[in-house]
Amino acid sequence: MRLTLSLMLCVLMGGCGIRPVVGIYTADTADQAVRAWSDAYNGDQYRQMVLLVHPFRRDRFEEERSRIKKQLRTWRIKRFELGAEVIIRRNMPGRKVALEYHDGRRSNLREIIVVKVKDRWWVWSY
Repeated sequence: MRLTLSLMLCVLMGGCGIRPVVGIYTADTADQAVRAWSDAYNGDQYRQMVLLVHPFRRDRFEEERSRIKKQLRTWRIKRFELGAEVIIRRNMPGRKVALEYHDGRRSNLREIIVVKVKDRWWVWSY
């Protein structure tokens, strides 16, 4: 009885309320989107990465979950550089981004695309 009362009191006061594991982050610029992607990638935060991927591409991202999680164990993003502007699907402006991955022995250059939809930047290709 005491435990139930103390739990109810704790929840009502807000100190022990249920909190989401990953906060929702919205990127206002292409640079912020890439920095958030880099931080999530380097911090092994797969859930945060899912939130940064454009909703049209999330199914594909989830299909490649095992490959991405395997990469998260060994590779880290060392640096990035914003590149040329692109248009995706004729109506979404975006930017190419060159990422330099490193696993401690060798580096690997890859290119991703971030797009802007309704004043928010998303990762389109990864």
